[in-house]
This record gives sequence, structure tokens and C-alpha cells, in this order.
Amino acid sequence: MSIVIFASLVGGVFATTSPTSPPPSLTSQTTSVDIDALNISPGLSDGVFTLSPGTVNAPPAAVNVTLGFSFAPVKGFTHANSALLTVIYSFNGGGNLNDALSIEVNGHAPILVSVSPSVPTGTSGPLSGLEPVPTQMISVGSNTINIGVSRGRANTSVYAIFQVRLTVEYTFLA
Repeated sequence: MSIVIFASLVGGVFATTSPTSPPPSLTSQTTSVDIDALNISPGLSDGVFTLSPGTVNAPPAAVNVTLGFSFAPVKGFTHANSALLTVIYSFNGGGNLNDALSIEVNGHAPILVSVSPSVPTGTSGPLSGLEPVPTQMISVGSNTINIGVSRGRANTSVYAIFQVRLTVEYTFLA
């Protein structure tokens, strides 16, 4: 006795065509990011000191502090719209009228942040300066900031720096 098993498989591939939908369109969006290059709590630390002893310095001032930061925008980045630099500092002795913190971003010409050693009586705690930064100074990826003191007169100037922050507004496609 023999048994024959015969099986037949029937199969097929069916495909349908449908109109393709257009790819989603990208829209221009704007956001901002705060980048802390230096952040030290006043009262918990004396800060990072910058000073200019001796003779009058004209910009560019001697560099006392070098910081690094990274600008890493989201995917689809197109360009930076604006940038602001915030510096939180305190006056720590000496000083001159017309002193300024000389801040150089990525080797570009220094930005001068005016500081005032003549603080009103009874004022304590850190002071701040806010300056616009040309957006072409900031690169995607690694960046550097050099800080020194540009003095208005011949006295030694000493400032403690507690925070250096960049706020960058930029546009991207998503």
C-alpha cells in the first residue's frame, strides 16, 4: 500500500497603487538656548578673578580667563538670529571709572561690557552686564571666550566673574 500525498500551494502577490502623497513640508521655526560658559554661585565661591595691574590698557586687554562652550542647535538649523551675552560680576578692589570687561568670542574683535567700580553705598552682591553679540561670532560646535579688563585709568582693576552666559536665538526647519 502506498499513500501519495499531493499538496498544491497557490499563492500570489497582489499590489495596489495609490497616488503618492506629497512629502510633509518643512516650516521655519524659531527657538533659543541659554549656554552657560561659566556658572559659579556668588557666596559659595569667590568667582573667577580678572585683573589688569599697572598701566592703562586699551582694547584688546590682557586675557585673564579663557572659557569654552558648545553651541549645538537642533537638526535642521539654518541660522542664528540674535545672541546676547550676560556677565555676572562683582567689583573686588582697585578699579577705575570707564573700566570695561573685554570679551573676545572665537578670536573676533572684543566686545566691551561696561562695569562700574563706583557702586552706590549700601549696594552689595553681584552686578551684571548684558551685551548683544554679532551672530557671526558664534560657531556651531566648539567656541571660546577670552575675558580681560580694559581700564579707563592707571589704577589696578580687579573683578570677580561668577557667570558668563550666551542666549542664542536661531531658526531651524522642521
